[in-house]
Amino acid sequence: MMIDDGTATEAHGPVWSVALAWSGSWRLTDHRQFQGRAAVSAGFGHDGLGWPLDPGAELTTPPILGLYTGGGFGAASRGWHRHARTHVLRHPGEDRPVLYNSWEAVEFDVDEAAQLDLARRAADLGVELFVIDDGWFSTRTGDHSGLGDWWPNPGRFPGGLAAVAGQVHRLGMRFGVWVEPEMVNPDSELYRAHPDWVLHFPHRRRDELRRQLVLNYARADVRDWALDWLDRLVTGNHVDHLKWDMNRGFSQAGWPGRGDAQDWLWIDHTRGVYQVIDRLRARHPALRIGSWASAVMRLNRAG
Repeated sequence: MMIDDGTATEAHGPVWSVALAWSGSWRLTDHRQFQGRAAVSAGFGHDGLGWPLDPGAELTTPPILGLYTGGGFGAASRGWHRHARTHVLRHPGEDRPVLYNSWEAVEFDVDEAAQLDLARRAADLGVELFVIDDGWFSTRTGDHSGLGDWWPNPGRFPGGLAAVAGQVHRLGMRFGVWVEPEMVNPDSELYRAHPDWVLHFPHRRRDELRRQLVLNYARADVRDWALDWLDRLVTGNHVDHLKWDMNRGFSQAGWPGRGDAQDWLWIDHTRGVYQVIDRLRARHPALRIGSWASAVMRLNRAG
């Protein structure tokens, strides 16, 4: 958010700017006070929630960052860019590779032969990173099933992903795959085994968006499960890059069994996702993770 006194331009004038360092549900608001002053507030994004604290416990709110410049809106933008390169991006001096993603070419029609054909074409064009998108795993031939069952479809990839990764690397490119670790299809082995792992309220319909539900990353068992399969995916298939997607927001955001404390999931889910990403990168320092989102906005913590 940028606020000026009515005189600022792109190149001149005072500008006050505020940003919220949080990628969960958030709110950033401003209002004019009756004295003529402007007030800005930022933080977690839901009204009416309560976070009970035991004696001695703490609630840490997201950082709110401020920036002032006399150089107009352009200088403010450049100041935020400098902040991101200096304090947010893990590898600010690293050139991002030229990327080819298979989605637009084939969508869910993914198999080893077609992907290797695309990889050869991409290499001829000078591409540096080849990413297999959605459709490589389990029963995933459309958006109706498979999310949560993260192993290569044996009918489509008889040699597994490692065979494709080897070919991609021999073509001189890095290898990446699409994942959506926070989501699950009801038609999946994971959901049938752990229906309690999704956000839900008792005795209410579990509304689906894109035929998927949201896994509760506030739960330690969900985080352990995610880290385990992500680690095995990266290690066993020589993965250089993960396209980490999130294609729907929360609904029925409940956590039965937590009682009055279940509203903590709004905070602990986001921090749980951060924890999994951080632990995965600690195990694989060369791994790069691209943060993608369709239905929600997410700060590029993963980039």
